[in-house]
Amino acid sequence: MALPANGAIRMSADIGVELGNTATSMISIGATAPRALAGVPSGAIRVAADFYGKSSLFSFTISANQQEANLRTLALAAGWNGISSVTATVNAGVYIWSDNTSTAALTINGSWPGGITLINNGYIIGKGGSGGVGRYNTSGSSLSGNAGGAAISLGVNTTITNNSGAFIAGGGGGGAATSFGGQGGAGGGGAGGGAGGNLIIFDGRTTAGGSGGGLGSSGSNGAEGPGAVAGSGGGGGRILPGTGGNGGSTFSAFGRGGGSGGGGAVGGTYYEFGNGGAGGSAGSVGGNGSGALEGGCAGGGGGWGASGGTGTIGGGSAGSGGRAITLNGFTATRSGSGTTYGAVS
Repeated sequence: MALPANGAIRMSADIGVELGNTATSMISIGATAPRALAGVPSGAIRVAADFYGKSSLFSFTISANQQEANLRTLALAAGWNGISSVTATVNAGVYIWSDNTSTAALTINGSWPGGITLINNGYIIGKGGSGGVGRYNTSGSSLSGNAGGAAISLGVNTTITNNSGAFIAGGGGGGAATSFGGQGGAGGGGAGGGAGGNLIIFDGRTTAGGSGGGLGSSGSNGAEGPGAVAGSGGGGGRILPGTGGNGGSTFSAFGRGGGSGGGGAVGGTYYEFGNGGAGGSAGSVGGNGSGALEGGCAGGGGGWGASGGTGTIGGGSAGSGGRAITLNGFTATRSGSGTTYGAVS
């Protein structure tokens, strides 16, 4: 609540309370916090005139998309004095997003002397994990899907309101690939733009996995492998809540990209029918591969904040879903009826 715009202003009962103190606490007019409130960094301060209408609350709006943003940096750029309490509002339709599973879409850390409140009306989304690398008549590692990234990472206690229609979503985990009997498929990418897994072929060729989708877009399809018996994984999309793409079959051997988690690709043979796991929709786990007695079918990418699917035979591990909020030992006081996908831990 702002100080009076006219009349008398009391040192402790008005200025002190505005700064978060009790009405009886003693304050020094020349101290850092009162000077910041008055907007007078040095020299004489006029108790009434310099404090009229001043508020210790600084509010600003994030109205443009931000990639791997730091909230304190944004607040300072918007004119925050580094002392007042802050309320940051993400406008509807705005994306705060990450293209790196190791970096959250939004980091809230550093010093916030007056406290920090985040009001989300938009989309705060982590990066999806890439699908596991499939093997066709060759051996090697990288069969496991990769973990999705976090939406928010805390370094300070934070109050978060996630309003109706808004999303805070960790990236989906990548689906596991397979390499049984030399023939296997690649895993689908997780929701949040995870790339579909590549398929490595015995003569050194690579069938590239589908690319992850851009903001509000589905991922692209994986490619068909040699002899129509295996394929690369479909890419995960960045649509909220999103629908997962279908996995391929031995007769249509590429993994299909999805609006959420990418579909898992096929590993199979001409003789045994099998299906790659479908990508997870919304916050659902990616589907597991099925069938293919003479080959391994790969898993689909996970939906937002959910793990990828597993393969049938000779497969790697599915990637885990990214957290909605990584607490790092701090607290998130949460409210609002918006949607959260992924763990808060």
